[in-house]
Amino acid sequence: MSSVWVEKNGNKYRVRYVDASGKKKTAGSYPNKMIASAQSKKMRDNLVRAPSYIGQVLTLTAVLESYLEHRTCSGYVSEGHAFEARRSVELAADRMGWNVVTDITPESIDAWSSEYKVVSAWRVLRAVLRYARIELDQPIPEKVIHRKLKKKVVVKKEPDLMPDDLVHTALERAELKGGVHGVALVHWLVTYGCRPITLLHMQVGDVDLEGQSVFIRHNKNKMEYRHALAERTIDFLKPICRGREPGERLFCDPRTDEPWVLSNHGTAQRIGEWYQKNISKDFPPQHGGIYALKDWCITRLVESGLPDHQIILFTGHQGTISLQRYKKSNLQKTREIVSKLPTL
Repeated sequence: MSSVWVEKNGNKYRVRYVDASGKKKTAGSYPNKMIASAQSKKMRDNLVRAPSYIGQVLTLTAVLESYLEHRTCSGYVSEGHAFEARRSVELAADRMGWNVVTDITPESIDAWSSEYKVVSAWRVLRAVLRYARIELDQPIPEKVIHRKLKKKVVVKKEPDLMPDDLVHTALERAELKGGVHGVALVHWLVTYGCRPITLLHMQVGDVDLEGQSVFIRHNKNKMEYRHALAERTIDFLKPICRGREPGERLFCDPRTDEPWVLSNHGTAQRIGEWYQKNISKDFPPQHGGIYALKDWCITRLVESGLPDHQIILFTGHQGTISLQRYKKSNLQKTREIVSKLPTL
């Protein structure tokens, strides 16, 4: 019997085949025999066609650098994404002893994933291997690329809130390394908790220093509104608004003193990269990202008693449900509350 054949099943025809383990499986079901036969022939041809690879077998490092160069030139990978991709692939290669691409087998992928079930790392590695097979003509088996990692059951740990002293450190470093634009930007995030991309769209004319208010737009909730500014915020905004046209964007890149580059890819990533390289490079990993400032602000707003439906006016979220992920536990605050509870 052929490894691929057609079977009649009621009013339909199934294409059946024998897999590598000897089990009979169904590849598809079709309304008539003609279509099923054509599909079975196509499948049979694919099974007997041996892939032909040209050129030398490359090291995984060479493939990775070629992939990053290609994707960066295409505008799909920023510096931050390239750094994360390089770290993920190099870490996997180091743990498994992969040198050349032929070292990567279905069994070694299973061994890696059973101990290090990181779905994001697998997505990066799979993209690199697919690029190696298609673009560089490397002998990567299809069974490697099409493996599905089982989701690891992880007991979620509530992340702790960013300590106040780190917030103060971020502000001090922003003033030292980012000047008036850097410290105003960081101050805004820890005071109002809006999305970083919202800051990059703000214009000088949105700020009313005399009326102590600001007009906010470019939010996920599609709402345009005006809210009050704190006196401390006004002190930060005065030097960056002085002598500028209303249509100019409010915040500039501290590295160039020019408005932040806005594009379809990587806009928010750029501001995060600036923050991590200049402000939080020695912070604990859970507090190193720029969104830790947003978490701190939203948690403080919640603790102040401000209702969620009013907090989203500050933050620009679509609704109160999406706001929940930014609320963090505060161990010090929790201890204070628990200590006041009656002892039973």
